[in-house]
Amino acid sequence: MGNTTKQLSATQVANAKPRDKEYNLSDGRGLSLRVKTSGSRFWLLNYTRPITKKRANLGLGTYPDVSLAEARKVSVRQTAPSYFSYQPPSLFF
Repeated sequence: MGNTTKQLSATQVANAKPRDKEYNLSDGRGLSLRVKTSGSRFWLLNYTRPITKKRANLGLGTYPDVSLAEARKVSVRQTAPSYFSYQPPSLFF
């Protein structure tokens, strides 16, 4: 049985404050919110490239321009196996 991550709430995302170092808030399935020391926040999707089997990060946009619901929607599309077998990741907002 794999590890499970509790999904983020909209309140947790909105209340994320800057710290001395950058940190990530994980939402599960490779989606995370990176909080910079300047206070800016942006979405990252960590996925495995289908051919090379190496891990890569895909930026999904900044918060609040991209909401939690939109980031989840894009991450589900990006991680679909049939999608990755035909073309590299791109955004569909």
